[in-house]
Amino acid sequence: MRDAIDRLHSGAASVFHAQETRMYHIGIAFAGDLFQLAYYDRAGCVLSGTHNVHENPGVLIRAVVGLSLFDESYVGKDTSITARDRGAYMTVGGIEYEIVELLAAGGDILGKGTVCWRCRRPDSSENYVIKNMWTMLGQSRKTEGEFLRRAARVKGVPNLVCEEQVLRRNGLPQNTLWLRETLQGSERLAILKDHPQMELRRLVLQPCGRPLVDFRDKDELLTGFNDSIMTHYQLYEHYILHCDISDNNIMLRAREDTSTSRGLLVDLDSADEVNPDTGLAHINFGMGTVPFVACDILRPHGADGRAPWHDLESFLHVLIYICATCSGPSDTPRTNFDLESSPMSPWLTGDYVRKKEITFEYDESAFRAFVDSVFDPYFEDLKDLVCDLRAVTRTRSDHFTVMDVFDKHMQLRADARAKAAAASQKDDTPPAGAPARKKRRRSSRREQPPPRTRRGATDTMAASSAATSSSSSSSSSSSASNDSSLASDDTDHTLVSSRSGLEKLTAEVQEDGSEDGSKKAEAPALRRSQRAKRRRVR
Repeated sequence: MRDAIDRLHSGAASVFHAQETRMYHIGIAFAGDLFQLAYYDRAGCVLSGTHNVHENPGVLIRAVVGLSLFDESYVGKDTSITARDRGAYMTVGGIEYEIVELLAAGGDILGKGTVCWRCRRPDSSENYVIKNMWTMLGQSRKTEGEFLRRAARVKGVPNLVCEEQVLRRNGLPQNTLWLRETLQGSERLAILKDHPQMELRRLVLQPCGRPLVDFRDKDELLTGFNDSIMTHYQLYEHYILHCDISDNNIMLRAREDTSTSRGLLVDLDSADEVNPDTGLAHINFGMGTVPFVACDILRPHGADGRAPWHDLESFLHVLIYICATCSGPSDTPRTNFDLESSPMSPWLTGDYVRKKEITFEYDESAFRAFVDSVFDPYFEDLKDLVCDLRAVTRTRSDHFTVMDVFDKHMQLRADARAKAAAASQKDDTPPAGAPARKKRRRSSRREQPPPRTRRGATDTMAASSAATSSSSSSSSSSSASNDSSLASDDTDHTLVSSRSGLEKLTAEVQEDGSEDGSKKAEAPALRRSQRAKRRRVR
């Protein structure tokens, strides 16, 4: 019977992964003359007692007839989503939306079971994101909707259009209590009281962004990172710490979007409130996405609290991951590189000791050798940036110190581009691309913790900020003296160094043009394979 139940577990996981409208799943396990019923939802599995087919045939008959003849509301489908005219529709806040495409779906049985769709109102071509998410009942921490309302003035996070609780056909909330509350027996109730209690909520959000890997050139990629770090700082000023920085949660605005901020920081369902006195948040049940979790958080005993520098370290891990798994713009995957057998395997397995050794304990030459071993050649010109980011990450720097590093390298790219354009004009050839990117307007003050008195970890962050400013400027001087060449992109933000000159610009443009077609053809399948290797720690 145990083997039969294990097979049911595997089958239930497949059902939840394949059907984004699945609320719960029911199975029957047989072993000889015995059988058991198994019920699965986002709070776990509930098993019936073991019955004998010959002694209790009525139980089996009722179960089989029920699963065969009852409508979808009894077999675990979300009946709030209806199908008609070859389309699927749902109503949120009294407004009907048509589902255009599935954007993301969580396949695990336990947990939030997050599902996101791109949707439109029938009378409009405007895109919305509708997000289904199971949340804990009676939890002390705020919901994602509450965090979004608090951050309504922060430009780099989605706008909350509507939020509501999803109801069943009988008008009662869609939650994991309806079956468990009917169970009898003190022993059974004592076991179930420790199960999480979950309810389904639905959010309507705007705008609908693009995945980070869909960057059109390296300058848009870096701008997306820089903008998202500024957004992270603004959230921190509102006493919100994101706590789940990943490649899926840093997004880019639609190409036609004219907003000054190209980056979008999404998914605040793992966020937590910042303590005004310490400047720290709790290590909540949503630890993060494994390859990008800060080393301190991966430690067996964890950290005392979650600090801004933990999330800033995650930004570094995301950039390294992108440079190792992509081979060009527009979601071009790397086809000749196995991440699991590479020096980056600790990122996938959550090996705290090895990941910490590479990130924090390697000297400059050893870390540069690591970068050389994992980066795709397309990102050759970002290696100095990653090494500088790692240098400030080691000292737990603040947001502005990290953004200074991005500004410095983006300005180097702009200067190199200007020289290439001047060389083109001198040769009576048209200048390549568009004008250089303007330097981001900086705040007049260095990063400060949210107003009110801060102690402990916040004092450490302020002290480390002053220390790393000199480290960053020293690194800048070294990088400038080396006059390292900057590889070019194939768009109107293309940049090259003065030493590489126009010849390198032309060669890179030709190379990008010849490789994009074949690489993009393999993109969807390989990208799904790479994303399947990632998991969240709960």
